[in-house]
Amino acid sequence: MLINNSIFKKLANQVLENTLVKEDLRVYCFDQTEKALKSWESNKPNKATRDINKAIQFLPDVPFLLIMKALFYCSAKKTVESNSIIDSLNEIELSELELNLMQYIASCNHVHERKFHESIWFADEIIKRDEKAYYAYFPKAISLQELNEHKKAIKNFKIALKEKLLLNEIKACLAFSYMKNKKFIKALVLHLSVKKYFEENYKVNHHIGVNFFLLNFFAKSLKYVNKSIELKSDFAEAYRTRGLIYLTQGKKSKAKEELEIARKLGATDIDKTMNRFKLNEKNNEA
Repeated sequence: MLINNSIFKKLANQVLENTLVKEDLRVYCFDQTEKALKSWESNKPNKATRDINKAIQFLPDVPFLLIMKALFYCSAKKTVESNSIIDSLNEIELSELELNLMQYIASCNHVHERKFHESIWFADEIIKRDEKAYYAYFPKAISLQELNEHKKAIKNFKIALKEKLLLNEIKACLAFSYMKNKKFIKALVLHLSVKKYFEENYKVNHHIGVNFFLLNFFAKSLKYVNKSIELKSDFAEAYRTRGLIYLTQGKKSKAKEELEIARKLGATDIDKTMNRFKLNEKNNEA
């Protein structure tokens, strides 16, 4: 959900325009860069990397070209390669636009690597220079959400909405943090406002299912949890949720089966649930 070309495209084009003013990119190099960008915008990050490599061979000391290569690696979730390029750059030699793009890439890389404190640090570096760099609040909010800092995440998601890009993605994430912060009605309204954009997203379907469950709409909850499992059959949390739904319906045998599947797929604390509802004892399903 996080890697979406819209923000990257905006930042990359800003940097390219600025670079053309201060650098002699020459005709061949400029053509290769445009070709690489088109490949990337067509969701072909590997081809984009090959294209940009030709430009780098021609002008190896132009930071923008290296930043673009780091971006293409980031899009392909090759975070080690992307971060390696970022680490090689001298920040002093970069324009502010180049530095913003580079640090945004780094922030997204660290989200993918689940290094959330590092992601927040890079996002904050951008925000220190420009509080209106609203795009930087998105990876920061994602990281805060993953660290269960949902009040802070909500604040940052709201600011990120001001960027006017990735609006549906941000709203879906914001809805989840509302839900975790026990603002269930607000969360559900927001979830339902964006659900048509995420019909094939197993996590969003599961979050909507959990939201309905917490509001005691168990039939509707089951509908979305079932959809989540259809989309990703090894998603442990969805089986846990389905088990809890069956428990509310008095179907203890089916609940136990679901929780056992969740355990096998890596869900934790299943024994606590089993013991709490005495699922390890013989029971008759209602």
